[in-house]
Amino acid sequence: MAFLLLYALYSAAFEGASRAYLATLVPEGEKASAIGLYHTLMGLLLLPASLLFGLLWQAFGAQWAFGIGAGLALLALLLFLIDGKAQAPYA
Repeated sequence: MAFLLLYALYSAAFEGASRAYLATLVPEGEKASAIGLYHTLMGLLLLPASLLFGLLWQAFGAQWAFGIGAGLALLALLLFLIDGKAQAPYA
């Protein structure tokens, strides 16, 4: 039950933060379209990501699946931090 609550907190924090960040990157008149496109792509890309996670779990076990997921998340964080110094084009 505790993991479910932690996941809910993560999901609630990420949802608002991703929309706010996206809103800083696009012009005023295109925000709704950009947010719609973002959520469409997220929905389409979550299916293969979930399938890959399930395949990793079945083939190698939960530790490998979560370990690879954590490693990819750290890589994404590093890439974001490296690019984080760049200014938003429409800020």
